[in-house]
Amino acid sequence: MDFSGLKKIRFERARDAAAGLDLSPPARRLLATVPDTVAFLADCVAAGLWVDAVRVMAMALPRREAAWWACLNARDARTDESPPETLATLEAAEAWVFKPSDDLGQQAFAQAQIAGFDSAEAFAALAVHWAGGNMAPPEAGVVVPPGDGLTATAAAAAVLLAAASGPPAQIEAWYERAMLQALDIARGGSGRLQT
Repeated sequence: MDFSGLKKIRFERARDAAAGLDLSPPARRLLATVPDTVAFLADCVAAGLWVDAVRVMAMALPRREAAWWACLNARDARTDESPPETLATLEAAEAWVFKPSDDLGQQAFAQAQIAGFDSAEAFAALAVHWAGGNMAPPEAGVVVPPGDGLTATAAAAAVLLAAASGPPAQIEAWYERAMLQALDIARGGSGRLQT
């Protein structure tokens, strides 16, 4: 896996990208010895620490890019049996990615409430909602900015839920594909991989 040319990584230092995350013991040991975020991600992947790599990558990407990564994974996980309301949730999240605004973020959150907060699509919508400038509903008349880690937490949850939605034997392949998407996004690409 190629970790070169990642121009959209927000944190140079791995400890900054992992701040506040409850990493696995092996990832914490790596964090103590690998100061660079990109090198840390590469080492996590090489060690098969996929969950840690997903969570740190979600934090390292800019908010909009992390939300887009969540949307890509949620869309890839959809099947013919996926509830229709989760499609509306995903479409609302994608609309925000293409044209970020507090209104579209609020719409994505409203769709996630309708669908329930138990799907990759709903967590993609939460990533979008928490990536904007205001979490408060418009009628509140106040601005409540989201914390920096909220988008990453929701985006990582979307990726992890999407991976878990398939057969257990395919989960590692899912993580690998998800990381390739994130690397493409971090290079300035769309994250849409050739199949």
